[in-house]
Amino acid sequence: EEEKARAIAAAVSEQVQSAEKEKARAIAVAVSEQVQAAEEEKARAIAAAVSEQVQAAEEEKARAIAVALQSAEEEKARAIAAAVSEQVQAAEEEKARAIAVAVSEQVQAAEEEKARAIAAAVSEQLQSAEEEKARAIAAA
Repeated sequence: EEEKARAIAAAVSEQVQSAEKEKARAIAVAVSEQVQAAEEEKARAIAAAVSEQVQAAEEEKARAIAVALQSAEEEKARAIAAAVSEQVQAAEEEKARAIAVAVSEQVQAAEEEKARAIAAAVSEQLQSAEEEKARAIAAA
Protein backbone atom coordinates (compact mmCIF):
# COMPACT_ATOMS: atom_id res chain seq x y z
CA GLU A 1 0.00 0.00 0.00
CA GLU A 2 2.85 2.35 0.89
CA GLU A 3 4.66 1.45 -2.33
CA LYS A 4 1.46 2.04 -4.25
CA ALA A 5 1.00 5.39 -2.46
CA ARG A 6 4.59 6.38 -3.22
CA ALA A 7 4.15 5.42 -6.88
CA ILE A 8 0.91 7.44 -7.08
CA ALA A 9 2.59 10.39 -5.36
CA ALA A 10 5.56 10.19 -7.74
CA ALA A 11 3.22 10.00 -10.76
CA VAL A 12 1.16 12.91 -9.48
CA SER A 13 4.33 14.88 -8.74
CA GLU A 14 5.61 14.24 -12.30
CA GLN A 15 2.26 15.28 -13.78
CA VAL A 16 2.19 18.44 -11.64
CA GLN A 17 5.79 19.21 -12.59
CA SER A 18 4.99 18.55 -16.27
CA ALA A 19 1.87 20.72 -16.04
CA GLU A 20 3.92 23.53 -14.39
CA LYS A 21 6.53 23.33 -17.17
CA GLU A 22 3.77 23.38 -19.83
CA LYS A 23 2.12 26.35 -18.08
CA ALA A 24 5.50 28.16 -17.92
CA ARG A 25 6.13 27.48 -21.63
CA ALA A 26 2.62 28.70 -22.53
CA ILE A 27 3.14 31.88 -20.48
CA ALA A 28 6.57 32.43 -22.09
CA VAL A 29 5.07 31.98 -25.59
CA ALA A 30 2.17 34.35 -24.80
CA VAL A 31 4.52 36.99 -23.32
CA SER A 32 6.87 36.62 -26.31
CA GLU A 33 3.94 37.09 -28.72
CA GLN A 34 2.72 40.15 -26.80
CA VAL A 35 6.23 41.64 -26.76
CA GLN A 36 6.58 41.01 -30.52
CA ALA A 37 3.14 42.53 -31.19
CA ALA A 38 4.05 45.56 -29.05
CA GLU A 39 7.37 45.96 -30.88
CA GLU A 40 5.57 45.75 -34.26
CA GLU A 41 2.97 48.32 -33.11
CA LYS A 42 5.75 50.59 -31.85
CA ALA A 43 7.60 50.24 -35.18
CA ARG A 44 4.37 51.06 -37.10
CA ALA A 45 3.74 54.11 -34.89
CA ILE A 46 7.32 55.34 -35.38
CA ALA A 47 7.10 54.78 -39.15
CA ALA A 48 3.78 56.68 -39.30
CA ALA A 49 5.19 59.58 -37.23
CA VAL A 50 8.33 59.76 -39.38
CA SER A 51 6.21 59.62 -42.55
CA GLU A 52 4.02 62.48 -41.28
CA GLN A 53 7.08 64.54 -40.37
CA VAL A 54 8.63 63.91 -43.79
CA GLN A 55 5.36 64.87 -45.51
CA ALA A 56 5.06 68.03 -43.37
CA ALA A 57 8.67 68.94 -44.18
CA GLU A 58 8.03 68.38 -47.91
CA GLU A 59 4.90 70.55 -47.75
CA GLU A 60 6.81 73.29 -45.90
CA LYS A 61 9.61 73.06 -48.48
CA ALA A 62 7.05 73.34 -51.30
CA ARG A 63 5.45 76.39 -49.63
CA ALA A 64 8.86 78.03 -49.15
CA ILE A 65 9.74 77.39 -52.82
CA ALA A 66 6.37 78.82 -53.94
CA VAL A 67 6.90 81.94 -51.80
CA ALA A 68 10.45 82.37 -53.14
CA LEU A 69 9.28 81.95 -56.74
CA GLN A 70 6.45 84.45 -56.26
CA SER A 71 8.86 86.91 -54.66
CA ALA A 72 11.33 86.41 -57.53
CA GLU A 73 8.56 86.94 -60.12
CA GLU A 74 7.43 90.14 -58.36
CA GLU A 75 11.03 91.40 -58.18
CA LYS A 76 11.48 90.56 -61.90
CA ALA A 77 8.26 92.45 -62.74
CA ARG A 78 9.44 95.48 -60.71
CA ALA A 79 12.84 95.42 -62.45
CA ILE A 80 11.18 95.22 -65.89
CA ALA A 81 8.80 98.08 -65.02
CA ALA A 82 11.74 100.21 -63.80
CA ALA A 83 13.74 99.48 -66.97
CA VAL A 84 10.77 100.30 -69.22
CA SER A 85 10.13 103.50 -67.25
CA GLU A 86 13.79 104.53 -67.66
CA GLN A 87 13.66 103.78 -71.40
CA VAL A 88 10.44 105.80 -71.80
CA GLN A 89 11.96 108.70 -69.84
CA ALA A 90 15.16 108.56 -71.92
CA ALA A 91 13.08 108.51 -75.13
CA GLU A 92 11.01 111.50 -73.91
CA GLU A 93 14.21 113.42 -73.06
CA GLU A 94 15.74 112.58 -76.45
CA LYS A 95 12.51 113.67 -78.18
CA ALA A 96 12.53 116.94 -76.22
CA ARG A 97 16.19 117.57 -77.15
CA ALA A 98 15.47 116.85 -80.81
CA ILE A 99 12.47 119.22 -80.79
CA ALA A 100 14.53 121.93 -79.07
CA VAL A 101 17.33 121.55 -81.64
CA ALA A 102 14.85 121.64 -84.55
CA VAL A 103 13.06 124.75 -83.16
CA SER A 104 16.41 126.44 -82.51
CA GLU A 105 17.52 125.71 -86.10
CA GLN A 106 14.22 127.04 -87.47
CA VAL A 107 14.47 130.22 -85.34
CA GLN A 108 18.08 130.72 -86.46
CA ALA A 109 17.10 130.15 -90.11
CA ALA A 110 14.20 132.59 -89.75
CA GLU A 111 16.51 135.19 -88.14
CA GLU A 112 19.04 134.76 -90.96
CA GLU A 113 16.27 135.05 -93.59
CA LYS A 114 14.93 138.19 -91.86
CA ALA A 115 18.45 139.66 -91.76
CA ARG A 116 18.93 138.92 -95.50
CA ALA A 117 15.55 140.44 -96.32
CA ILE A 118 16.36 143.59 -94.30
CA ALA A 119 19.80 143.84 -95.93
CA ALA A 120 18.25 143.43 -99.39
CA ALA A 121 15.60 146.08 -98.64
CA VAL A 122 18.20 148.54 -97.29
CA SER A 123 20.44 147.85 -100.29
CA GLU A 124 17.56 148.50 -102.70
CA GLN A 125 16.67 151.76 -100.89
CA LEU A 126 20.29 152.90 -100.96
CA GLN A 127 20.56 152.05 -104.67
CA SER A 128 17.29 153.87 -105.36
CA ALA A 129 18.50 156.89 -103.37
CA GLU A 130 21.82 156.91 -105.27
CA GLU A 131 20.00 156.74 -108.59
CA GLU A 132 17.66 159.56 -107.49
CA LYS A 133 20.68 161.63 -106.41
CA ALA A 134 22.43 160.99 -109.75
CA ARG A 135 19.31 162.03 -111.68
CA ALA A 136 19.05 165.21 -109.59
CA ILE A 137 22.70 166.04 -110.27
CA ALA A 138 22.29 165.37 -113.99
CA ALA A 139 19.19 167.50 -114.11
CA ALA A 140 20.99 170.33 -112.31
